[in-house]
Amino acid sequence: MKRTLIVFSAVLLTAAAVQAAGGLQPLHVRLGLWQSTVNNQLGGGLPPDMQARLAAMPPEQRARIEAMMQKQFNGTPQNSTFKSCLTQKDLNESAPWGSGTKCNWTVITSTSSDLEVKGTGCDAGKNQGMNSEFHIKIHVVDSEHVKATFDGTMSGNGHTMTMNGNYTSEWVAATCPADTQ
Repeated sequence: MKRTLIVFSAVLLTAAAVQAAGGLQPLHVRLGLWQSTVNNQLGGGLPPDMQARLAAMPPEQRARIEAMMQKQFNGTPQNSTFKSCLTQKDLNESAPWGSGTKCNWTVITSTSSDLEVKGTGCDAGKNQGMNSEFHIKIHVVDSEHVKATFDGTMSGNGHTMTMNGNYTSEWVAATCPADTQ
């Protein structure tokens, strides 16, 4: 789940450079290496299928995984910092915030300094019989600094999980190391 949140956050950074297409206006940001700090919270506890998988694990393995996941699913804020590369290819995609999330995206606002999108019917949780949706607001402070907020819900099978958070990104360099996505 932590990897999913980091990937989701990286997708948010990519959105900061959306290319004008279908009424979208490009956000005014620099290409290259960006560093992002993400603060997020998950609420609602573990879905029933995850609880069942944990119950079937050997006690030592279950204890390790429960300890690792406890903070994430009880609403305790989680912070992470990562670097990602924003390329011209990202600018040429018509909906880069949707890569990897497979949602039906609707643009609410699109200016050179602000982008707001809503995703419905997302694949996240679909295999577990859950419906999910996400809401993302991105604000370009200046061409080297971006702030965003996001929230989402996954619900189904009598269970609802929530996610919300924010991130700040800062441009680091015009070139990206080979190992940076």
